[in-house]
Amino acid sequence: MNRPMTVLKLSRRIADDIVYATSIHDAMAKSPWFPDPAVPLDVLEQHIQDVKAASASALMRTRGLATERKAKFAIVLADLRHLQAYVQLVADDNPENAASIIESAGMSVKNARGRGKNLFRVVRGPTAGSVILTTEWAGDRASYEAAWSLDEESWTSLGEVLQSKRVVTGLPSRRRLFFRARAVTKNGPGNWSDVVSLVLQ
Repeated sequence: MNRPMTVLKLSRRIADDIVYATSIHDAMAKSPWFPDPAVPLDVLEQHIQDVKAASASALMRTRGLATERKAKFAIVLADLRHLQAYVQLVADDNPENAASIIESAGMSVKNARGRGKNLFRVVRGPTAGSVILTTEWAGDRASYEAAWSLDEESWTSLGEVLQSKRVVTGLPSRRRLFFRARAVTKNGPGNWSDVVSLVLQ
């Protein structure tokens, strides 16, 4: 049996990771699965605000403030690691709902035995509010449909194209977006891919 694993999709930019931490805070606050999180959500929120305040101060380029910002972000990162472990415990205790539990925390799912059913990649595009989508190739006569969402409930179609790789522009910037895709062949639409999330620049 494959065990869904809880994964944090962190970037190398503090600003993006603070947006991500906020999305996790909001997701866990709405989910019924996490009544007693390892890090209280109000504590996480305060730590996030501390980083934002330090970031604003760092813009003045006063000596030592950038170091303070990194130190405060390290606290947020530790919070996220504790919450990741907590979410994994809840998922392990409810194996039949494990994947949906992890996703309800705003985190990602990795199958312990490897890659998922469909190969679908999303990376930041060349400009703000853009992404590059790559869907698994499905044959010479296939087309490819994709959609995006802010909450994984209401989806906005990006239409069908003939290329398995495309650039999409005009998306909301500095937000965490969710994407899915599927191939359309002569037999009709295939299954949607696993959802991929990304914080846009």
